[in-house]
Amino acid sequence: MSEHLERDFNIEINKETLRQIMIKAQIWTANPHRNKVKHIMRERKAKYGIMDQLDGSYHNWLENGEI
Repeated sequence: MSEHLERDFNIEINKETLRQIMIKAQIWTANPHRNKVKHIMRERKAKYGIMDQLDGSYHNWLENGEI
């Protein structure tokens, strides 16, 4: 945008300054992806070092036919 202003209207303005002006005028909105929580904290276990591990497959892994 600042390049467009400089090229077409001969107005030199820094990109960040232009962005701040547009934010104050409510023309520019922040990137919504930056505000999302990336990691959800899991519930702590009763004892240190305990971690549940589950097999989500339907394959019969035991040789005797038990699931």
